[in-house]
Amino acid sequence: MDQREAPIVEALDAYLSGGFVPFVIPAHKQGRRLDKDTLGAVGADAYRHDVGMLNGLDDMRESHELQVRAQELAADLMGAKQSFYLVNGSTLSVQCAITAVARPGEKLIVGRNGHKSVFSGLIVGGVEPVFVAPAFDDEYDVTHAVEAADVAAALERHPDAKGVVVVSPTYYGVAADLRAIAEVAHAHGVPVIADDAWGALYPFHPELPAAALESGCDVAIGSFHKSLTGLQQASILSVQGDLVDPTIIEYRIGLVETSSISSLILASMDAARRLMALRGEEEIARTLELAHRARVEIDALPGLNVLGGDWPGRRGVHGLDETKVSIDVSGLGTNGYEACDWLRAERRVLMELADHRRVLATVTLGDDDESIGQLIEAMRALSARDGGGEPAPPMPNPSQLQTELVTRPRDAYFAEGEHIPLERAIGRIAAEKVTPYPPGIPVLVPGERITEPIVDYLRAGVAIGMNITDVADSKLETVRVVA
Repeated sequence: MDQREAPIVEALDAYLSGGFVPFVIPAHKQGRRLDKDTLGAVGADAYRHDVGMLNGLDDMRESHELQVRAQELAADLMGAKQSFYLVNGSTLSVQCAITAVARPGEKLIVGRNGHKSVFSGLIVGGVEPVFVAPAFDDEYDVTHAVEAADVAAALERHPDAKGVVVVSPTYYGVAADLRAIAEVAHAHGVPVIADDAWGALYPFHPELPAAALESGCDVAIGSFHKSLTGLQQASILSVQGDLVDPTIIEYRIGLVETSSISSLILASMDAARRLMALRGEEEIARTLELAHRARVEIDALPGLNVLGGDWPGRRGVHGLDETKVSIDVSGLGTNGYEACDWLRAERRVLMELADHRRVLATVTLGDDDESIGQLIEAMRALSARDGGGEPAPPMPNPSQLQTELVTRPRDAYFAEGEHIPLERAIGRIAAEKVTPYPPGIPVLVPGERITEPIVDYLRAGVAIGMNITDVADSKLETVRVVA
């Protein structure tokens, strides 16, 4: 196919120059009568370009099939049988994939280090998960990817499982051995769903970890806004092989996706795909050079340690994405949450993630020498500041946070529940997700037993600034448990 095409971008350009008078949604009518304060804050062009697909960019019968053509171009570029653009983020893509592979009551092998959307999909679909623990790295207080041998063992124990769900890469840029995992799953006749939301750039440069489809996974889910140039909520779901029916995927998308699809988000995906097709390797090579500069110069600063260089070869690490610049700040006598707040307040530099000992910067196609220089200078100032911050309190190692699933997540989530003090919850069954965000990996999933190390970890984390989502009480003075 001619990858120079961008059907949605071209249709949007034609619409904007066509003199159309809309009596259709969106109701703001391209911002015609909005006040100047609103237009100044949100942007006049944001409203002007916010056009509906149905009877907007396309006609009332969608006879131009603009989105279909754009998806065909994406599938051709990715080497997929079929690709789907979704505008509700990869959260929706993950849920559609899970419910397409397993019906209510059926089993899935699931990496326990999944994004919270994976566990929402299990709840929505009534799927019974068989959790596989990731590789724990207590030296660095981090979890890496799921190992193929552990997936194989789970499939041997549960031959009735309908598929495998894994996350690769992790938030810290660690890639799983997806090829080995796919081979294990296919030997059992079941598909692999790869949530590679952070890996949408991988197909386009040889120095990056192998992409999910290239590795043999059956479903790959990527976020164009995380590592390419798509707008927020831009997600692609791609299918290959014969183990997952694209028609079922379409059914699931039709069940849950908005009927008011944003052409602006679709156009941003169309443009990002075209950019990768025409100049992807060149653009990513430049990005990798910038990331390498940041990693080298920050690692040389006193008290700071850029992580990942010695990770390949450790259990659960089969590739590393160096655009994820993870910086250990514990050598400065502070914690990641405090360092993140200081960088924002004092240097106007925003970090993607903070945890009890790290901050993480994502280097993307949008960066240049100036922005990388600002990052380095901000970290130099953090390294040189006199005092400030406090070290993280003693916290359980990742291996101490393993969980026991007692009942299906859906059953616990919809069960009658009660809110009790966190310290009294040890031994009880969680009825809500308890999710530090970012990275968005639940410490507790509905149906899991609450343990003393988990309570200690959450209490210590909240005390130094950990952000907890998916709970009724974000201070975690109380937690919802099955009554």
